[in-house]
Amino acid sequence: MYKLNYTIPFATLLGDTCIVEIEKDGYTGQPVELTAAGTPFVVDIDEEEFIYTPLRLSTATISVVGNDYLQQLFSTNYQQYRVTLVKNGAVCWCGFIKPEIYTQDYTGGTFTLEMECVSAMQTLEHIYYKKTGEPKQFVSLWELLKRCISAANARYTAIYIPHVYAANADAYASGGNVLQEMTVSEQNFFDEDDKAMTLKDILGEICKLLGWTCTDWRGELFFVDSDHDAEYYKYDPETMERTGMLIPTEVNIQETGFSGGDHTLDILPGYNRVTVKCSNYPVKEIIQSDGKEDADTLVTGPDTSENAGDNKYRHSHRVYKFPGNWDTKTYRKNQSGTLETVSLEKYKDNQTAYMLFGAMLLSYCNYETERTEPNISRYNYTTVYQIRQRDGSEPESVFDGTQAILSIKGPTAVYARGAISLNGSYKILDGNDLSPLEKGRMYSGFNNTTLMIQIRIGDYYYMGDKEGWTATNHGKIAMPFERIIGEEPEDGFYKMKKNVTLNTPYDKLDGYIIEIPENIKGDFEFTIYGPRFTADSSGGSNKTVPCGCLLKDFSIQYQSLDKGDEGDNTDRYYENVVNEDFINELSEIELKISSYNEDGACFSKLMLNGEYLTDNLYCSIVHQNIRPEEMLIRRIVNRYKLQKLKLTQEIKDAEGITPVSILSDNYTLDKRFIQAGGSIDYRMNQFKCVMIES
Repeated sequence: MYKLNYTIPFATLLGDTCIVEIEKDGYTGQPVELTAAGTPFVVDIDEEEFIYTPLRLSTATISVVGNDYLQQLFSTNYQQYRVTLVKNGAVCWCGFIKPEIYTQDYTGGTFTLEMECVSAMQTLEHIYYKKTGEPKQFVSLWELLKRCISAANARYTAIYIPHVYAANADAYASGGNVLQEMTVSEQNFFDEDDKAMTLKDILGEICKLLGWTCTDWRGELFFVDSDHDAEYYKYDPETMERTGMLIPTEVNIQETGFSGGDHTLDILPGYNRVTVKCSNYPVKEIIQSDGKEDADTLVTGPDTSENAGDNKYRHSHRVYKFPGNWDTKTYRKNQSGTLETVSLEKYKDNQTAYMLFGAMLLSYCNYETERTEPNISRYNYTTVYQIRQRDGSEPESVFDGTQAILSIKGPTAVYARGAISLNGSYKILDGNDLSPLEKGRMYSGFNNTTLMIQIRIGDYYYMGDKEGWTATNHGKIAMPFERIIGEEPEDGFYKMKKNVTLNTPYDKLDGYIIEIPENIKGDFEFTIYGPRFTADSSGGSNKTVPCGCLLKDFSIQYQSLDKGDEGDNTDRYYENVVNEDFINELSEIELKISSYNEDGACFSKLMLNGEYLTDNLYCSIVHQNIRPEEMLIRRIVNRYKLQKLKLTQEIKDAEGITPVSILSDNYTLDKRFIQAGGSIDYRMNQFKCVMIES
């Protein structure tokens, strides 16, 4: 909560009343009045000459006179001291004292202290994106803009957004907000190491894609479209509800009056070529690796041995491990006989850990010697998931089919039409300690030795080959292992059924293929449930009920049918000639949010109404559907195929000018200009206005 800490009152040359308010987050004292220096408050607006720069923000300098060094204003928090300039009761600028900067004259008792400030939106470079929930979701461009505005903690009085885009011409005529309908995966804002982008970077990416410029002006925030001269919708900064409309008007510079004589004219160079790079963020793997190689040891042993005959012995050395990247669940029965989950941390170095129910990482080494004692020099490990459903005291499984024992999650993305594949093998074991030395058994009852699974993408479940993907979960399905009575594998491991044929269009997939015939949006989740293995048809003792199984080499892969010109998931380039007579080539514009052009499954691709955004976004500037990247290139070609003028004039601080005003000058009657930065001295009522020909 911000509370007023300092005030700096002053008056302009025209008698307007101004006050600089400095609020401190968490302050509890009374406000202190400071004395303004000769130039108490100056705002500098970025003067980037490229019209389509995504962010044109501002800085400010406060000057006070006194004998207090105000060292308490030195901060390390980018939003600790909020600065607001109020002129005649209206907010004119809002930002924060720049942290970790303090330089002061130290020669006299009275001095002028200058404090550097940055606009509120500039502080977004220190705020990292946080996901909305678990797992990561799809988020709309509108929600992203609202989050940026809210996180800036500014005192804006209004937000202006141009009415340029829509889902179609009819939606545009009705005034719909297409930004609410355009969504992108939150994973796009996290790199492969899960490090988040800053909100400032995200704001810039949205503006680059749309061809807009975000700029703060006189206590209001504008998203400027330099090619749009129609409606700008006005929004309340607190509720982001639409409250009105602004239509750009023409302002004559001579009629505003001048406040100085430093006027200049520059000729800006054009460009010979423009290149837009769509930096694709591909869904390289449907899930990350299980991380079993780097998993920490839970407990070692116990080792097992058996007599193999002919004076030979077989041994198994076992090391149980903590889960890697996949989520395993382990259970035990409490004193009342109820099944409860347990934390493996409590079983560190506990020799009974291997007897827990559920799934656990196991690395084992089987070897043979001619003596009962091991005589090898190094263990050669095989890593599996041990899945335990009962022990010697239990005649049946402890699970009822509802308990998840292994959960594998993938990112939130659009899984474009294609397929996923399942690979791996499992061995069913009788022995109470599930020793890997056991050969494994083939059970004649097909359903009673099956691992049950669930596969989900977003709101859709895979219900088997007949039903495919449905929005209704009809229950779990069987893991598709290949098991043929009488054809028991030598090592006891039954492999995943293969349905790959020569006609299967997925060169990177093997094993059991599950088609995704249409785009499905959402997070991926694969779950194995606690087994309910029962006795085979031969009956007999309780030992005919398997105690569990070992799951080996399990993997899931994904491949899309769509491929770009250079193969799946490559960055895509759009380029065009602007004017071959010019020398300079425009710096490459990189977009980290883009439309879909058969690029494979990418986090960076926008969705519109549940489908990939392609060339179907309506733009009122060209009155047709168009791809955003193509529209950006069109804008640049139309504007920079000819040289443009730049005027810099010292005018009165005219309140009638806004960032969307159409400016004219009597000495260039056939030209119109856009306000593109400058400097405002509030005491002198002077605006050094930078104007670029539109």
